[in-house]
Amino acid sequence: MIPFRKLIRSAASAPGFCLRRSSYVRITVDLSTSSLAHPIEALEDLGFAQPYTMGVMLRQALALTTLSVACFGQIPLERPAAVGMPVWLKIPPDGVNSYYPFGWAVPADFGCKLVEVRRDRQILPIIANLIEQRGPGGFAGNSCSGRGNPPARLPLHLLYRFDHPGIYEVRYTPNNGKVTRTQVWTDWTPIEVQPSSPEARARWLTEMRAKAPTAEKELLSDFLPNIAGFPDRQSLELLEPYLYHPSQAVRRYTAAALMYWPEAERKAEATRLLQEKGPNEAITRILGVR
Repeated sequence: MIPFRKLIRSAASAPGFCLRRSSYVRITVDLSTSSLAHPIEALEDLGFAQPYTMGVMLRQALALTTLSVACFGQIPLERPAAVGMPVWLKIPPDGVNSYYPFGWAVPADFGCKLVEVRRDRQILPIIANLIEQRGPGGFAGNSCSGRGNPPARLPLHLLYRFDHPGIYEVRYTPNNGKVTRTQVWTDWTPIEVQPSSPEARARWLTEMRAKAPTAEKELLSDFLPNIAGFPDRQSLELLEPYLYHPSQAVRRYTAAALMYWPEAERKAEATRLLQEKGPNEAITRILGVR
């Protein structure tokens, strides 16, 4: 019988495998075969936390499949990025938890995933207030689960401001908090943000308006997050109709998206809409947030 500790150490030393703080590692092990022994001790050797119980380890920490090891050293942008335009980061897919939006389905909620961005080796500040976007009340469900459509990606522009052209760096961790003692990140990956102009964004917004979808998932996973995060007048006018969309999830997301605008401006718009179209929970929420 091959000890499990020896088997997984052998896998970890194989070419291409990287087990270090700057890499995202996924390990799945078949614990049902009698040829493996001492799985928990082996995982502890590799820096994995002691589970609450063996049952928790079996159900949550490991998928019961054949041994496989994957390492994601760097992560790319989904498409070229420019100042004043959406910046989408491709992430390693992990099933239902991969597809934005997550949990509360508000713009800055990345579920159980974390992303950091830096420029000139200085970490950028987060521009969004997630507590304010979520609003009052709780969420009944798995806050890590994605609610959108593939592909697996995150809208970085809803957390960070890319207002200067040049080279930025980004790193990612799934941050599920159930397996590793410390967060394990990808390598810092350079990304380039090209120059652009307000006129280019205005033209792009006009194109977006012309092909706006109506289905909830398309709105939540692509259209609305593309528009949100940039507090200009044309973007605000494009978002406003979705405060009265038939889908409650769309109305909630849009109300949260307006939190990127200054309080006085968003409340003035909500007051005007209240007078013209009447009240609903989205309008009330905007007016009630301080």
